[in-house]
Amino acid sequence: MEKNISLYAYTIKTNSLTGNSNLLFNWLKKKLELKDDNIQNRRHKLNKDSLDEDLLSDYEIKEKYIFGTMMRIAPAETMGAIKDELLKQKKISISELDSENKKEGLKYKGIYYFAFNETHIVTNRPISLKNLSVYFNWLLEEYRKDTIFRFEKLVTSSPPIELMDIKSIELGSGLRIDTNQKESVPFGTMIEKISTSVLESFSKGNKKINDLLSKGLVEASLLLRIVSKPKNMTKDEYNNALSLSLSSSDDITIISKKNKKIKGEEFHAKRDISIEYTSNSLPSEDDLRLEMETFLNDIK
Repeated sequence: MEKNISLYAYTIKTNSLTGNSNLLFNWLKKKLELKDDNIQNRRHKLNKDSLDEDLLSDYEIKEKYIFGTMMRIAPAETMGAIKDELLKQKKISISELDSENKKEGLKYKGIYYFAFNETHIVTNRPISLKNLSVYFNWLLEEYRKDTIFRFEKLVTSSPPIELMDIKSIELGSGLRIDTNQKESVPFGTMIEKISTSVLESFSKGNKKINDLLSKGLVEASLLLRIVSKPKNMTKDEYNNALSLSLSSSDDITIISKKNKKIKGEEFHAKRDISIEYTSNSLPSEDDLRLEMETFLNDIK
């Protein structure tokens, strides 16, 4: 039977001076093609005390993209089991896992599919960009040296509101500043820095408020009003800057001139598709891979 799902698009970024986002594609391809690479070598603990691990469990390497499966595993009874001997393989499919004894080995708690080329990555559900960044930077550490990969939401080419119709933007405290970031800081992140500094200014000399701040129990929210386009910016530059700020965090609400509220997440580029599912509720991977490949090809 067919089911309707959404695909989500992200941009691959790097701190490399040359801006070569294709390094991720090339290095991962090189890593996976090693003869001694196996599932065991791709298990990554979230931290030293955590039982949960992230794992690139299955993949297909194509000429212009890589299609794969990311999995969260743990020694707990959840969806499916992975026996120890299977971890010595280079990869394992979801259908293979479902045929295993559910009472033995590690368990997989959650799964999502991805496909990426040299510039973008597409997934079959919203993901933690932080977790994905940490995983790939860890997996490719021997190749990347000082290069660091990160991912950003791709802004939709058809936003749910014209920027000229925005009256104001409400920002919560979900955005964070990376003080080591060499690239220009997104507009929304700059505003969050102001938000924090304003809050701290009220706490000077007040021990009670300082204690609340240090424990993360107080946060700031700003209401911004859209001003006219700066004279030295083109319309495209202005639209891109504002669109990026609106998609920087889900903790943003856009208010139109008609007082309609729109969450920042609605600016995230995605595509609604229909794919075939098997009788055991697993997606047809060939169908999904083709849809992801098409979406990647259509991203400009």
